[in-house]
Amino acid sequence: MTATIRCFALAALPVGLLLAGCRGDDGLYQRSGVVTFAGRAVPDGELRIAPDTAKGNQGPGVVAMIEDGQFRTANGKGTAAGPHVLTVLGFDGNTPDNQADAYEFPRGRPLFEPIRLELDLPANDSSHNIELPVALDSGHQ
Repeated sequence: MTATIRCFALAALPVGLLLAGCRGDDGLYQRSGVVTFAGRAVPDGELRIAPDTAKGNQGPGVVAMIEDGQFRTANGKGTAAGPHVLTVLGFDGNTPDNQADAYEFPRGRPLFEPIRLELDLPANDSSHNIELPVALDSGHQ
């Protein structure tokens, strides 16, 4: 039986910040941290970070891979400071045995629909603990 998981993200979720580091020479800052869903580390996924142009922010967008709940922007691929939109994609990390499913889900089955968050990133390297909201259907364990 397959359970359906639906997530509801608020415009700004509580996100714990641990700030450390210093400004990059190019005005970009490293981002790292942990992503959890339903109290567990997201096994596999992506964290897409883009400047919130609706709020007047500019700069490059980046994608940080999530592995066993951990993410870190690649060296030289940080973000500017200011308002950003984060999109989180999460997968179970189990490649299906069926070839057709493995083609469609190479990183495993999605744990949730993409979740959009808004976050004002600081003007220094920073670590973020992102706890994703969840609404569980009956039958999901």
